[in-house]
Amino acid sequence: MSAKIVIHAFIHDELKIQARKTYPYECCGILGGTNGLINTVYWINNIHYNPYINFLMEPYELLSALKEFSKKQLVWRGVVHSHPLSAAIPSQEDLEFIPNLSPGMTYLIYSLSERVTNGYLTTNTSLQPVKVTYLR
Repeated sequence: MSAKIVIHAFIHDELKIQARKTYPYECCGILGGTNGLINTVYWINNIHYNPYINFLMEPYELLSALKEFSKKQLVWRGVVHSHPLSAAIPSQEDLEFIPNLSPGMTYLIYSLSERVTNGYLTTNTSLQPVKVTYLR
């Protein structure tokens, strides 16, 4: 694991709060930043028909968040979501979602049950585990 993701620690704090707020459903959002640092998160409503184990971002909210990124000159860096009752490892549904993302994007998963966050970078077909570093 030589690659790493650098995130402001408050993003991780917000993730834990958001996961508790949306429990028993998965929370989801997009990550933004500049110069290799993730410093922004936009939470988006999960409209999946089975939100206990999957997520689907509300499209108008997603579009609105991406427009805000553009206004603030932020780069869309990736996706964040929770697994309320399972480990912070990619599910089959997560792996099926990967072709929708550009290679090199961040994919964060927080396990509420285990209180663990794992980070991944996307490739064309998979997620590669990477070290997550938090800045205070």
